[in-house]
Amino acid sequence: MIDEDARLTNPQLVTVAVANLGGETETVDVEDIALEASRLAPERFCWRKYRDRVDLEAVRVALRDAKKECHGAMLIGNSHVGWMLSPQGIRWIASGAGVEPDGGTIARFRRGSIDASLSAEASRIRRTRAYVLHQAGRDGEISLDDVYELARLNEYFPPLARKRRLAILDNVAAEDEGIAELWILLQSIFRRELAR
Repeated sequence: MIDEDARLTNPQLVTVAVANLGGETETVDVEDIALEASRLAPERFCWRKYRDRVDLEAVRVALRDAKKECHGAMLIGNSHVGWMLSPQGIRWIASGAGVEPDGGTIARFRRGSIDASLSAEASRIRRTRAYVLHQAGRDGEISLDDVYELARLNEYFPPLARKRRLAILDNVAAEDEGIAELWILLQSIFRRELAR
């Protein structure tokens, strides 16, 4: 629980909540976020009259705000599919966000757990044919099937699941230069197939 005078805004608090719940590689449901945000700052996310109840609408507003560029675009998603950290959100969390004025931490997560999730996905990507061909300088041989293997997608994926997979790749690319280079290339070559 944090001091109400702490400088973290509601969008920052829900970003910390998403990070606490594994939102670097998985979508997190709005109700889970609401409970975690309420645990972090009960006075910010409660009803006025019944202070022991979580105000889901206050959490939804904070989540939508955290998605906006003016608040750092730290989250992606929506209340229907769930919420994830964006690359900017991961960088913000890694920068030491969630620190109280007295030096204590709000967040239960450790940077190591975020690194481990992204590292596991990066390791998987490095074993794909697309990555191996790119490293060998044979970009012209990368097929659509290779892209689908790298992205763990196919043409039948529902749009929301597709966006989630592409967001995970964005997060991994933000942390790994070699994968970022390949991901940018693939998005330019397979623009239509990787559309969100």
